[in-house]
Amino acid sequence: MKKAKQKPNHILFILIFILNFCIFGQTTTNVLTSFSSNSDYNAYMNFAVNNTHFIDNNEQGNIFVVFVDSIKQLTIMTRDNGNWYTQVVATASPSIIFKNPNVYWKQGKLHVSWFELASGNTIIKYAKGTPSSTGLYNWNINTFANIPLNAPKYLALSLPDSTYSPIIGFTEAGDTKARMFVSTGESNISPLTSENPDWERSSDISIASDSNVVVVVWEEHWNVPSPDSRLLFTMSNDGGNSWLPIQNLFNTEQTSIVGDPSIVIADTMIYVAFHGNIGPSVSHIRVARKFPSMSQFELLNFGTTDSGVVGKGWLPNIDACDKNPNKLVVSWERTDSAYFDKWQHRVAVAYISDATLPNSTLNLGPETSSLSTDTSRYDLNSNIIISPDGQIASWVWINIHELTSDSDIVMTLYFQEVTLNCLLTSEEETYNKNSKIRIYPNPTSDELRFSSPQSCISIFNTQGVLMSEYQNETMLVSVKNLPLGLYFVKTNTGFGKFIKIE
Repeated sequence: MKKAKQKPNHILFILIFILNFCIFGQTTTNVLTSFSSNSDYNAYMNFAVNNTHFIDNNEQGNIFVVFVDSIKQLTIMTRDNGNWYTQVVATASPSIIFKNPNVYWKQGKLHVSWFELASGNTIIKYAKGTPSSTGLYNWNINTFANIPLNAPKYLALSLPDSTYSPIIGFTEAGDTKARMFVSTGESNISPLTSENPDWERSSDISIASDSNVVVVVWEEHWNVPSPDSRLLFTMSNDGGNSWLPIQNLFNTEQTSIVGDPSIVIADTMIYVAFHGNIGPSVSHIRVARKFPSMSQFELLNFGTTDSGVVGKGWLPNIDACDKNPNKLVVSWERTDSAYFDKWQHRVAVAYISDATLPNSTLNLGPETSSLSTDTSRYDLNSNIIISPDGQIASWVWINIHELTSDSDIVMTLYFQEVTLNCLLTSEEETYNKNSKIRIYPNPTSDELRFSSPQSCISIFNTQGVLMSEYQNETMLVSVKNLPLGLYFVKTNTGFGKFIKIE
């Protein structure tokens, strides 16, 4: 006798973080490496800036850092169970310069890309490292692309699923054009340009991918009166084989938009950090998001008049927790004045605990010191990651110590992390007890309950298709007829709750 097929038991998880207050539990700052500079060494070449990814982690919480040392060795450092291990991936010959290394952990391997510069010609190298023992990898190194361009910069690597080619982008020397390559050659949308008749140049490409979804964002300058900068983006749903039309990051032009974007995808949520001018020599760091059902980005709301601002400074870097995509971390070069007043530069970090809600909570973390009386030291080039459980922020940055001049310096690569201890308010605890909906990851009923009446509740899937809609001042909706999957809920105040049915 044939058994009747059982209907899946729907268990609803609300991925809505109600953390109102976070305390950063600061840990000790570690020195990963330190050395004197030489004529071929530069912090922006041998380490990286915001859109070059030189720190990553894996599902077990191991951390990987890549850099080029003072004797031109491409080096990987791995932290495993609290211990750091070092391995040289490749060594440059006397006539070659290594530049802008990236590192990602994906599909059980380490992936590294970098520039090799020699006699005006540039090669993009790509390597896969298969773990062989603690902190050591067997490396398969290949030439990814030959680009006859002198001194490109800001290499960006992203990895869709293994079915697809890695995607690598960079900016030509002089910030003239942003270009993008796959393993078969230059991408069909490269060089990146909106083809606006006022287009002048493009630069500072940032790429992120998750499964087969790829997002590319870049800065573009037009020959128009100020503001002459734009942020553009495009997306692919097939690993970079085809692309949606290029469009502005926001649906209206905002005078604060300048550039240096850093982008991340976390379980179909897309976040971008960038800097925007608030005066001739001061800049704000802003953060925006995009739900799958939204055509463009929107600035996060921190309850202030100046939307999306996490602090003053330049060159942001952003990461998000894939398991809890409402949790973000941001690092940037913190300064109150002009970007090139380098002695004022330090590194700042921020934690955003509920980015999918209408009102996000911003918590500022520790900041490196910068003594006004000491003009020989400054901090640059931060990269930040968040742990797989969303509870630890880890970042690296470079301290420059000028001994006698800007050509006689010592560079030190620092690593630091903090534990994000988050507390609930009593009002939210009361609401949880009275509600049929329990906070993720506790199992719940088939009903989605709201604390106040909503005139309209709309539920979208990850492709932006409207699945259900409820109107007329309701507080309770049923989701038992929805298929298994991830959904986004829009209420009176905009997109907010984020549900998963398993």
